[in-house]
Formats: sequence, structure tokens, C-alpha cells
Amino acid sequence: MDNSVDQQMEHFSNILKRGDPLQRWKTVYLLENMLEAQTVVLLIFALADRNTTVRRSAALALALKNDKRAITPLIASLKDKNVDVRWCVIHALSRCGDEQALPALEQIQANDKSINHLKMRLGESATFAIALIKQRQQTEM
Repeated sequence: MDNSVDQQMEHFSNILKRGDPLQRWKTVYLLENMLEAQTVVLLIFALADRNTTVRRSAALALALKNDKRAITPLIASLKDKNVDVRWCVIHALSRCGDEQALPALEQIQANDKSINHLKMRLGESATFAIALIKQRQQTEM
């Protein structure tokens, strides 16, 4: 691996650990658009950020990465206290299409009546995500 890439990832890691919220959000945005595999690890780290905008952005960026390493951390983030973060995580899991997410999504489908800032019920979003994951499984058979 290129030493300059390592240095860049270390720089981004430091910003995610110590930067102000705007710097952390900008870093997540940059990571979303980079191809290096290490970006997924940093985005997973950002899922636990103290700022909801950073957490939402990290979840959406992981949706675009479609990397299996993100499945377990995304499932854990379904318990985030912020409804909009949970909605972004549901979206990310629907894009990743991993059946490992189904039990957690089914629980949200049955029990979560929360409404996000777009006036969408999380349970309905989970229903849509479940359908996408099952459809992807059928097409892969």
C-alpha cells in the first residue's frame, strides 16, 4: 500500500477523533468518495460519533461502499437514540443486502413506530429494506 495513502488515512482518523463536528462531517464526506478499502474502517468508527449529522453521514456513506465489514456495526447502530440516524442505517442495510440484518430489521418493522424528519415511519422503512434484501437474495440464487 502507498505510504501517502497511509498518511492520509491517519490524518482522517485524527480528524474523526479530535476535530470539531464540521471537520468530522467533511471528513466523512471525503471518505465516502474515496476508493481505498481503509475508508470503511474509518466510516465504521464515525458511526459512533457524538454528532448525529456525522453518524447519519457515515451510515449513508457505508451504504454506498456496500462493504460486508459494515454489516455488524450498522446493525448495532439500529439502536441509536436518534431516529434519523436509525433511518439512515436502515437505508444502508437495505443497500448492503445482507440477510444477517433481517432479524434486527424485522424487530424494527414490528415495534418501532418512530417517525423521522421526513415524516416516514421507521417500521415502514424497515419493511421496504426487508423486501429489498429478500429480493436480492432471490436474484443471487
